[in-house]
Amino acid sequence: MSDKPTSIDSREVHELAAGESRLFSCWYGDSLRDSDTVASATAAQTDEPTAGSGESNTLTVGSATVNSGGTVSVNGVIRAISTVVQFRVTVPSTPALGDYVVTCTSTTTGSDILKRRCRIRVV
Repeated sequence: MSDKPTSIDSREVHELAAGESRLFSCWYGDSLRDSDTVASATAAQTDEPTAGSGESNTLTVGSATVNSGGTVSVNGVIRAISTVVQFRVTVPSTPALGDYVVTCTSTTTGSDILKRRCRIRVV
């Protein structure tokens, strides 16, 4: 994982410890075309450190859900319906320390495919 984020990378690196679980939110509003919304999404681990003996380098990534039922607050900002994807990431109890990436891939109502990368550092 590069320390220089691209336009699809999260602005921050989220630090998590062994056994922690956190809900992640990916906002797509700035990438949607007029009248488009997020129709569906998936989230999957796409990069990880090398695991040592007795360590796991596999995060548990929950199902991605679109906020189709109402607005959602992301970092204190209310985001419109069907512009946010949320999923939970859980770190194993004996994790490999280092940098991980979970990529969220969304399909819009206009058939565009958009991606966001959540950068996670297990400490």
